[in-house]
Amino acid sequence: MADALDRLAAPAAELLARVDAVLVAHGLPVDHPIAGLLRRLGALPADALHAICAQRSGPLRAAASELRRQAQGYEYQRVAPDWDGAAGELFAAQQEALLGFLADSGARLRATADHLDEVAEWVDSSRREMAEALADVLGSVEAVGLHTTGDPRAAATIGARVLAAADSAHTAGRDLAAGATGGLPPPIPPPPVSSRWGFRRKTVVLADRRRLSSVSQMGMLCAVSFNRYGRLYYFDPAEFRPQVGDRVLIPTDDGPEVAECVWAAQWVSEDTDGFPKLLGLAGDEDVHRDELLRKRKAEAKVAAKKLIREHALPMKVVAVDHVLDSGGQGPRTTIYFTAPHRVDFRSLVRDLGATLHCRVELRQLSARDSARVQGGIGSCGRDLCCATFLTDFEPVTIRMAKDQDLPLNPLRISGACGRLMCCLKYEHPLYQKFQASAPAVGARVSTPEGDGRVVGHSVPRDSVVVRLDADGSRCSCSRASVCGPRQAHDEHYG
Repeated sequence: MADALDRLAAPAAELLARVDAVLVAHGLPVDHPIAGLLRRLGALPADALHAICAQRSGPLRAAASELRRQAQGYEYQRVAPDWDGAAGELFAAQQEALLGFLADSGARLRATADHLDEVAEWVDSSRREMAEALADVLGSVEAVGLHTTGDPRAAATIGARVLAAADSAHTAGRDLAAGATGGLPPPIPPPPVSSRWGFRRKTVVLADRRRLSSVSQMGMLCAVSFNRYGRLYYFDPAEFRPQVGDRVLIPTDDGPEVAECVWAAQWVSEDTDGFPKLLGLAGDEDVHRDELLRKRKAEAKVAAKKLIREHALPMKVVAVDHVLDSGGQGPRTTIYFTAPHRVDFRSLVRDLGATLHCRVELRQLSARDSARVQGGIGSCGRDLCCATFLTDFEPVTIRMAKDQDLPLNPLRISGACGRLMCCLKYEHPLYQKFQASAPAVGARVSTPEGDGRVVGHSVPRDSVVVRLDADGSRCSCSRASVCGPRQAHDEHYG
């Protein structure tokens, strides 16, 4: 359902585009309040309007309603046991623990629904405030002066009114998030940019961008991919504004190449000086050249597989890369393959060169590099880490699996490459820290519920499982509550 902002956004977009153009061309007026707003938000007026317009409260309210409906499923009544004695007491204790868990889960769902309602109300108020700002500037004297004379001060005044509304929404949003989470986490820096397969050197920065000096510490980033659902590479869009699905030109060691934009350009709080810049949007000639490259790669892959069979070599073709002009030396085809051992492929290279009529290079990949190039789905159901965000392979040992109490079954702890899964290293420091201070299995401890013996660990919950001496029941206690030094500290200092 359209609101006031939807009705005003279209006529305001043209006005704010002219405001942005005038500010970039003429700079900021001296001592104008728009300078501080630009520094705080890191966005021009047209971008701020687009960000507010993209927010909708309807999906948030629908999600809150669904969460409340699900929370009703966690409401259960207490049931009296049909037997007495220790068994009845144990049943009652387990029932209390389960009902407590269900009640806590339902409360969390309802709290999340309440927070979604608060966010939806924030979205509505932000849209109303932006609509009021647009109504003011569209009929203002400054808008007339901007259209007739292109006055920079009029553009700055219009931009400051719009950015003030966006700044108010931004401040309210941060306060809302801080109240819900106790503070916002630091932003995650984007991964470093590498070349297509990760075997070439870092791409060279070939473009520059004219930017406002007031927002020099801010920047824009977009993400591109060479293949659908492939690895993402982050670039500074420079003066271009690619949208999702646009074909763009990116710099590589072998010249410009075509990639698809999968994350539209947007402002980020990190410094983007170290990121390479887009060379522009791909034209018809660039797209035709990219299609020709893909055709040549497919032909080279078919020819390579055929000749490998004829030479009876134990090789598996993983990927093919083709360059139309390699530094003035003509076309070059690079074939990546895997093999169980070193292979003498000198005769194969000669036959490939005669068949493809270009210079041919063969490069053998390790098992991990092969999985990274081909991609795939891991045992967790997600895309392989090495094919999405990992840039370097760190050593992974069987000791990491033992420290995490994982079954030493190769089928359970091996990845698609046949080696130990890289994710074994992610939580290993947490397990090391836990085991350094937690009582070992079999150790006797004192818990708030009585003395007992440790029979298990729960590292994700930072707790230990203790079998009580009194009745043989098991309870889960936090690591701090059974840690001897911590207990002594609490007893001494209160």
